[in-house]
Amino acid sequence: MSLFGAPIELSRLPGDGLELALCATESELAALAERFGYLAIPRLEATVTVAPTEQGVVIDGWLKAAVSQPCVVSGVPVEQVIDEPLRLRFVRDWTPEHEELELSEDDCDVLPLEEDRIDVGEAVAESMALAVDPYPRAEEAALAQARTRIMSEEEARLASSPFSALRKKNESANDEG
Repeated sequence: MSLFGAPIELSRLPGDGLELALCATESELAALAERFGYLAIPRLEATVTVAPTEQGVVIDGWLKAAVSQPCVVSGVPVEQVIDEPLRLRFVRDWTPEHEELELSEDDCDVLPLEEDRIDVGEAVAESMALAVDPYPRAEEAALAQARTRIMSEEEARLASSPFSALRKKNESANDEG
């Protein structure tokens, strides 16, 4: 089951294509954020044309989204705005031309068409997830603040030492004396 569903029966698709405007609801946005491991997805919209081809179907349009996810260094929320073209080809009986794992640029947005329907909403949601930075980093000020809380390996080793409590006691006694 798709969390952002917009299924289209290909047998009902007009020959000149179908224009769709998709906008995720609050509950769909929350479910997608949980699915992809983001803090939030405040916005997910797409305007697309779904058109039949000899080999299958082409989705062509524009994707707009906003995503909030934790910085990989500090954990603070990092906002990213996605505003980019979307073009996907669904092809019947598609297999890469070569048996190697390397795909051409044209093959990257080709998906196998397995049934007589496609879920445009799911394709849009997956395209959004692929467009998001997999390693978001906060601004330098937030990173500098996080670095003040990070221990070096040596500091961590010393802090976990059985003698660390004794050393702290001696340091506090020296400060008092």
